[in-house]
Amino acid sequence: DEFWHLAATGGQAPSRQRAEPLFPDARQARKIPQEARWLIPRIDKMQAEELLSLVRILDGVMNNTSLILLFTIGDTRLLFPGDAQLENWRYALQRAPNAEDIRSRLSQTRVYKVGHHGSLNATPRTLLWNGFVRAGLPDPAQQLITLLSTRASTHGDSDQGTEVPRDRLVEELKTRSRLVNTQDCTAESGWWREVVVPL
Repeated sequence: DEFWHLAATGGQAPSRQRAEPLFPDARQARKIPQEARWLIPRIDKMQAEELLSLVRILDGVMNNTSLILLFTIGDTRLLFPGDAQLENWRYALQRAPNAEDIRSRLSQTRVYKVGHHGSLNATPRTLLWNGFVRAGLPDPAQQLITLLSTRASTHGDSDQGTEVPRDRLVEELKTRSRLVNTQDCTAESGWWREVVVPL
């Protein structure tokens, strides 16, 4: 249950980037002969389908290639993992040549922006969350500050255990850190929160 769930479900949407011409230097015919006009749309469609299938294959192989940023200001560390999920974290925390050093540096995090809106596999429990030395400290002034930018009931389903943000993760954030959650922002309370971080 490393990533706050039993199994990931669902697929990722394909990329919508516009394809470049396959042969950009090829001579373009000004007029297509009448007998070949029926063939051109079929070739274009076939090319588009083949390129889309390549993109889908790459999406499956290279999914979740987010950049994980750790800012160090004086002795204060601020961790912003973006949309990093399973593949990113496995590499950074286990497979990278300097994974032990990375885990050591991340353990000293003061501010953690919860990744991927608190989704299924964005916050690894044992290698990241349980490694934060400030998580669970009794003094709120010394506790880990967590930032969660999300909206409930937008993605997933609580009955299927796929809700975003993960209920179990949010409870853990409330219990073991100073959670600042966009779901707590209202018109009455104000649409932003000022968070003071000692540097």
